[in-house]
Parts: sequence; structure tokens; C-alpha cells
Amino acid sequence: MTKGFGNLIRQAQQLQSKMMQVQEEMAGRTAEASAGGGMVVAVANGKQELVSIKIEKEVVNPEDVESDEYPFIDQFTTEIKEITKPNQSFHLSGRVKEVFPPSTFTRQDSSVGKVMRFIIVDNTGEIMVVSWNEKAEELEPVLKKDVQVRLVNAKAKESSNGLLEVHADATTYIEVE
Repeated sequence: MTKGFGNLIRQAQQLQSKMMQVQEEMAGRTAEASAGGGMVVAVANGKQELVSIKIEKEVVNPEDVESDEYPFIDQFTTEIKEITKPNQSFHLSGRVKEVFPPSTFTRQDSSVGKVMRFIIVDNTGEIMVVSWNEKAEELEPVLKKDVQVRLVNAKAKESSNGLLEVHADATTYIEVE
């Protein structure tokens, strides 16, 4: 009886391991869908996150569109206190509390990367934001203390000290006011 139960547990663990492996593989995949003969193209990843959307200019006549017909991005932002787990994807808006000088690093393949950190605050808390490579380059000349920023498609990651931080990479859109 005990031997059969032990086999059952082992099989369940193997199945769980296989499921995690498939989930990791799927997370790295993307799927693309288009409409209107390719006039609108959307790309999503295996985590069910929208990675990009491209709409050709010909699809929308700017004279036919009223700006109040479209929701403002702040209606879809996550408050800092709601960022509670790694790998969470979200939109974030806040004021820059502090900007740290950018630094460079050497990757395993000997190429050079750049990282820039800053802290943003909203009415619920504060959190470290880490911008990588081209985002760090883009932000360096414009990011200052007390400016408002909006991050679209940012991701939560656990830092080396165990705290959550926000990561902004090439898939993240950042607006600085």
C-alpha cells in the first residue's frame, strides 16, 4: 500500500515538473494575429500579455476621431501597493522621487549593457524602477526628480535583496512629463 502511494506521489511530482517546463516554454513564445489584411497586427506572449499592437495610419482618419472617445491611460494604471508578486505585468504612473546615476555592465558575451534606477511614488507607496539598455539611454537626458512618469507594460521582479522592483525594458513604453 505504501509503495503504491509513493509511486503516485512521484508521478504527481513528475507531472507538476513537466507542467512547469511547458509553462516556461510557452512564456517565451509569441503569437501574432492580424485583421483588415494586415492593417492591424497584435502580438501576445505565452503569458497572455499584449507585447505590441500596430495600426496602420490608413485605418483611422484623425478627423473622424474625438480624443474623449478613448480612455486615458491613468484609468488602467496599477497602484504601487497592488504590486505584490513577481512577473506581474502592469501600467504604472507616479512622480519621480529620486534618480540614481546610470551604470554600465559587461554581459557574459562581452557586450556592454546599461542600467538606470529611479524611485517613483504614488499616493499608495514607492517602488524602485530599473530601466535597461535602450530605455536607460532614452531616459537619462529627460528623467529628473519630481517629474511625472507613466510606464506601460512594465514588469515586477524580485531584487537581490528580496524586495519587488519594476523593470522597464524594450517592451515598456515610458512617458515623462
